[in-house]
Amino acid sequence: KLARDVYQTLGQKWGIQIFTNISASEQTHTNAMKSLIYSYGLIDPVKDDSVGVFTSPELQKLYADLIEKGYKSSLDALIVGATIEDLDINDLKTAMQETKMTDIIEVYQNLQRGSRNHLRAFSRQITSRGGIYSPEYISQIDYDNLINTGSCSGCDLSGANLSSIYLPYADLNRANLTRANLPGANLSGANLSRADLSGADISGPN
Repeated sequence: KLARDVYQTLGQKWGIQIFTNISASEQTHTNAMKSLIYSYGLIDPVKDDSVGVFTSPELQKLYADLIEKGYKSSLDALIVGATIEDLDINDLKTAMQETKMTDIIEVYQNLQRGSRNHLRAFSRQITSRGGIYSPEYISQIDYDNLINTGSCSGCDLSGANLSSIYLPYADLNRANLTRANLPGANLSGANLSRADLSGADISGPN
């Protein structure tokens, strides 16, 4: 809800299409979480679904802080968007480590995949306007190193979305791949010696 509300508000302020597109996606994410809440018989913490209204004082303050920053300029608004997705990815990674329920993990993985796509989209917009975004909550170093060089010995890729990635003969010795998404990945000849694949989705990797 936080992401959806911030994007709707900033989209109305600046008229940038990316906010409209991603806010619609965030509503889908919200619906997915509501389905989980109902299926487990939990109480929905959202009492008022109006834009900018939150039950949690912490979320209410965070919303106000993000809007204040996003109102400074269109570039600041895009950086706010990237920051939200950055935070979401990190929070979902933590959440996946705290449950063993496969249906919950599957929803979290889908949400994290969406957040990664959103983060890349915001980053492209920021770069096109001459800005730079540096992650505040997740480490981009290991992931970039893997993509660019195919070498990631001992790196932390827990929860990373590596589906359909092409990394034959990659050096992943001692890499942390817990709960990583690897369906369709080409890892033929890769060095996975002592790599931790606990909870990783390895359906269909080559």
